Amino acid sequence: MTSCLLLYTILVLQIVVSHGDLETLFSCANRLGTDSSNPGKSCRDIYEYNMASHGQSGYYWIKTDQVYKVYCDMELSCGGIKGGWMMIAKVDTSQGDDCPDGWKKITNPQLLCRGSGDAAGCYSAYFSNYKAGYNSICGKLKGYQQGSTDGFYKHSSSINGPYLEGVSISVGRPRKHVWSYATGYTKRSACPCANESPGTAPFFVKEHYYCESGTTSNPAYSQFLGSDPLWDGNGCPDDDDCCSRLGAPWFYRHFTPTEKGAVEVRICRDQEFSNEATLIEQIELYIQ
Repeated sequence: MTSCLLLYTILVLQIVVSHGDLETLFSCANRLGTDSSNPGKSCRDIYEYNMASHGQSGYYWIKTDQVYKVYCDMELSCGGIKGGWMMIAKVDTSQGDDCPDGWKKITNPQLLCRGSGDAAGCYSAYFSNYKAGYNSICGKLKGYQQGSTDGFYKHSSSINGPYLEGVSISVGRPRKHVWSYATGYTKRSACPCANESPGTAPFFVKEHYYCESGTTSNPAYSQFLGSDPLWDGNGCPDDDDCCSRLGAPWFYRHFTPTEKGAVEVRICRDQEFSNEATLIEQIELYIQ
């Protein structure tokens, strides 16, 4: 059976297109991605060809190495691009969601995700791209500070180590930095924008980060700071644009050439869990 996308290509190349062919074309295009026998190449492909998908976020079928059923957000606007975003991660522990593999669920002081081990280091979760190539990635996180976190760790400058207290998002091998969500010590220290004892982001991070603390006073070891969530663009000092910069809490990056692998998200810390931690409540990631 001829696929809708192939039929579309054949019809638009014809010098003369009959009225009946046009009806077939538009009917076929509006079914693209709606069943496994008629998959699109990507969510963006479905958004562009299937006019009925505009404003209709939901599950659609795509074909990469095989046919997958994926969630396409047809309303999300990120980086100036509206619609056609494929969701690869959506975790919200406040709604009872499980933590991804590589992270560990805790229930005290509330249901949250943490790195799976107790030692210093980084703990990875991988989010599949379903073998689809992508040039753009968009997302947001919500977390909390626990203990004496240090923002960007001044003794580490390698993306492969715990260069920050917080969350590092990367793609590829070797790792390419996407975005950093750093957890400062206080609202006046450890973040690059801080007025007192500012930290410095490693060279590979550039301006692709948010940095925020959940407290204005010195935190005690293992103290959970639950009244002010991290990286939501709120609760920031007036002169601090590390956590309230344009776009927060969302991030957006564009890549060339096309990326083809899973997205890696690491929860990092430079000391043991009993001293400090970044705890995650929400994560959303989209690609196209």
